[in-house]
Amino acid sequence: MIFLALLSFGGCDQSPAEQRQARLENFLSILPEPIRESFVNRKYNLAVEQIEISLAENPDFAARWTAIKKTEAIDLFNTAEVIDYFVDYFVNYRASGN
Repeated sequence: MIFLALLSFGGCDQSPAEQRQARLENFLSILPEPIRESFVNRKYNLAVEQIEISLAENPDFAARWTAIKKTEAIDLFNTAEVIDYFVDYFVNYRASGN
């Protein structure tokens, strides 16, 4: 009986690709529009600079930034490392067709 219940709910889970996409979208959703635009346009160094400025000036953004880092278990990463993480494990992974 338990086995049947597990089978019926098995199709409800997201695929790994869908999970990665959702995590990337969650990350992008916390970024203010100019930073999101820089990230999407692969201007990663500019995004890092913009994030550093926003972290210093915008407490709401700083709280969202801290929360996303905790969610992803990368809270010890500096800003450039966070950007590299999302590029390497989400943007480039998706582009490679995996």
